[in-house]
Amino acid sequence: MGVICYADDTLVLSRGRNYREAARLAEVGTDLVISRIERLGLRVRIDKTEALLFRGTGRKGPPPGATLLIGGGRVRVSPTMKYLGLTLDGGWTFVPHFKELGPKVVRTAGALGKFLPNLGGPSAACRRLYSGVCRSIALYGAPVWADRPMSRRTKALLRSAQRAPAVRVIRGYRTVSWAAATALSVG
Repeated sequence: MGVICYADDTLVLSRGRNYREAARLAEVGTDLVISRIERLGLRVRIDKTEALLFRGTGRKGPPPGATLLIGGGRVRVSPTMKYLGLTLDGGWTFVPHFKELGPKVVRTAGALGKFLPNLGGPSAACRRLYSGVCRSIALYGAPVWADRPMSRRTKALLRSAQRAPAVRVIRGYRTVSWAAATALSVG
């Protein structure tokens, strides 16, 4: 069993030969962590607790309707989980993360674009700042997901998130391809 803490987010990891063993260890480990947190005078909100089964290649997910008994309440084992801004899935594909990421980057690019002048366009420094903000959002969590093999679908989701701000930075038309827009926007 392992525990990872960052600010007020705590992740309890358990490993077992099968789902039943991993679930039992997760319940015991989580109850220990909750009791230690409560001894510090803090409270854990069970209703905000999430559970996810990470699985290896070829392994099945959790049994249908699987739950864990944590802190006197039931927590459903779901197919995805949010942790520190990343949407994790049991197969480490990051497809759910990129599905959420694309619209978020496009919304941010649109909101920032409203501040940019229409006539003459923004200065080079302003475009660099705009590009940097959008790139930071798009690449958030990259140390976690960058080394994973990406499917065509995952690459397409990431590229769609990068395209809109890149086109805006180069002052291009919306018909400009992803490759051309991103190549020109980094220069």
